[in-house]
Amino acid sequence: MNLEIADLANRDLKNATRILYYTCRVLQNIPTLHVSAEDRAAIYQSAKLAIQSVRIVLANIAEQLAAIDTNEG
Repeated sequence: MNLEIADLANRDLKNATRILYYTCRVLQNIPTLHVSAEDRAAIYQSAKLAIQSVRIVLANIAEQLAAIDTNEG
């Protein structure tokens, strides 16, 4: 059971890292985009929501790891 939880946490962490990487790239490139101010704001809002979702995933991973510590401790 703990190995399955650790595997899921590892996958979630890899996905969160990937999302943060691409979100960072988007935010870096916002100034160079030739789009309207409304589109720029929408892109920024999407990036912000992606980062907030990663925060939730990371909190979930921390809970999963704490459960493993509790079960093995």
